[in-house]
Amino acid sequence: TILMYYILDNIISKKNNKFIINFLLGDEKYKYIWSNKYQNIFRIYGTDNDYRTNLINTKKIKDIKNKKYFIFDIDGVVFQGDNPIIDTIKGLKYLQQNNYKIGFVSNISSLSISQIKDKFIQNGININENQISTPIVILKEYLLKNDICKCFLIGEGHNIKDMLKANNILLTSNISDIEAVIVSFTTNFTYEFLTIASKAIINGALFLTTDEDSLFNDKNGNMPGTGWITSSINYTSKVSPIILGKPNSYTLSYLIKKYNIPLKDIILIGDNLHTDIKAGKSIGIDTCLMLGGVSKLSDVDKLHSSERPDYIIDSFQDILSIIKG
Repeated sequence: TILMYYILDNIISKKNNKFIINFLLGDEKYKYIWSNKYQNIFRIYGTDNDYRTNLINTKKIKDIKNKKYFIFDIDGVVFQGDNPIIDTIKGLKYLQQNNYKIGFVSNISSLSISQIKDKFIQNGININENQISTPIVILKEYLLKNDICKCFLIGEGHNIKDMLKANNILLTSNISDIEAVIVSFTTNFTYEFLTIASKAIINGALFLTTDEDSLFNDKNGNMPGTGWITSSINYTSKVSPIILGKPNSYTLSYLIKKYNIPLKDIILIGDNLHTDIKAGKSIGIDTCLMLGGVSKLSDVDKLHSSERPDYIIDSFQDILSIIKG
């Protein structure tokens, strides 16, 4: 058995995702089925010793067919930058036409909810703003709940600034006045920003961030995310940030509480093991990793079984073929 696992590991590392392994549980026999593409979808079992198994099992097919609410990450699952992922767009149209609930959760902070909605509408997906959840929604609630009146902001775009202005929250770089440091994605982080943020946090200001993504997926591939900025401030201030986006569950909970749907009937589809999948698992819903984005199949093998996604797919069409079947 140990030798067989060694062989499997080497086949996987060399052949990447160009394989199907049907692992017969409880038996000494192993069967290999080779293909140029995954057949449907894979389930990751819940023990360290189990490997992948082809989803030809009636119960697992039923699990997918019984899902009523599909929640999608946006970057890397629905879009790569401004470019739509066609298989997902087709799948979303089918779900809408057949009365499934759909929602969208993202760590995007450079776009407003309205801008994200318009992006979907331009690609033929008519959704409402209440179907979208981002850290900015949570940030607003958090600042108001804690009576924060003055902030220092590190980030791009006008959407956070507009939200702060609409709620009478002032921006300041005066260290003694700063009640909260807010960090979101930017390509313009400077030593001056690091100095102001670190000193304010050491003085007692809250350290809030929309996310700590190490990478995000766009048309240019995987790019550095907000994590390098928060890590710099954490290193100099010795204070960890409060993460408003994934992997914390705030943005997911915001969507889930809108409907009276049991958690077992909800599934999250994401491309990042350390944000999307981790967030879904923290709230107790099924999770599905879609390859082609931030995380790779080989990354799954590095995780403990409790951290692995419930399903792995090449594209959303893999799930759609089961739903239609």
